[in-house]
Amino acid sequence: MLRKEMLWVMIVDRLQNLKKYTGLNRNLDRAIDEISRLDVEGIPTEEVRIDGERVYFKCELLRTRDEEEALFEAHRKYIDVHICLGGRERIKGASIHNLSSVAAYDEGKDVEWLNGSCEWDVTLKEGEFMICFEEDAHKPLLDHGEQAEFKKMIVKAEV
Repeated sequence: MLRKEMLWVMIVDRLQNLKKYTGLNRNLDRAIDEISRLDVEGIPTEEVRIDGERVYFKCELLRTRDEEEALFEAHRKYIDVHICLGGRERIKGASIHNLSSVAAYDEGKDVEWLNGSCEWDVTLKEGEFMICFEEDAHKPLLDHGEQAEFKKMIVKAEV
């Protein structure tokens, strides 16, 4: 028997398979359609609005951090799509149902900070993505023992 607290919804795959995940949410479908048309080599390092507040993305050159510096984050208004465009990033996560809130949900920033035990640990490499739904708390930007730079796109699709 599967227990609810052991389940998570997040999706990890290669970018060329992104279109397989349409049909889950209309705003996510719109994001997937736009991302599929992009030349990932030429993506600007700025915020790009696809459909106002409903669908947008930001591409950044970031630096990984030690896990001790991180809390889990969860979102209620947006589905996150983390896309690694260069280098690698480690992301840990857990179901929000198995974590404790550290700070009240901030509606303006669409974030709740949580603490607790990790249930999954994924390394995204160039050309891979992860979709995190509302139940998927995650600690992004984690290193592999030493800090490193990597290029990432974060896509926000309204729930």
